[in-house]
Amino acid sequence: MDNARENRARIDTHDLVTRYLRRVNKTPWYQIAKQRAKDRGLGYQAIADYLGVHKSAVGHWFTGRYRCPFETIQRIAVLLDTTVTELIAEDPYYITDDNERAIIDSVRNVPADQREQLRRMIEAFAAPASDKPETD
Repeated sequence: MDNARENRARIDTHDLVTRYLRRVNKTPWYQIAKQRAKDRGLGYQAIADYLGVHKSAVGHWFTGRYRCPFETIQRIAVLLDTTVTELIAEDPYYITDDNERAIIDSVRNVPADQREQLRRMIEAFAAPASDKPETD
C-alpha cells in the first residue's frame, strides 16, 4: 500500500521541466554545464570524482532527471571555470529577471555569518505595510 501511494505521489519532474522550457525557450543550467564540460574534455566520471559522488548522480543532474543541490552547482561552476550566474542565467527554475539575478549575486557575496541578519532585513522590507512597525 505504501508503494502504491509513493508511486502516485511521484512526479516526473524531468518531463515537466522539459515541457516548460520548450514553451518559454530557456536553457536549463545542466545543458550549459554539459556543453562546458564537453568543451573542457570532462566526462561524468571526472565530474563525479571531483564532487565525491557517483557517476550516475552526475548523469541524473546533467539530464535534468533530478534537481542538483545549489551548493553542488556552485562546485560544478568552479570545476568548469565559470560562474554560477552563467550556468543558471537562463534556467527559469533559478532566476526570473535581471533584478533578481543582481540581488542573488549580491547576497551570495555576503559572508555566511551575516546572511541571517540580511535575511531578516529583507523579510522586514518585503513585509506588507500592515505588518511593519510604526515609526514616528
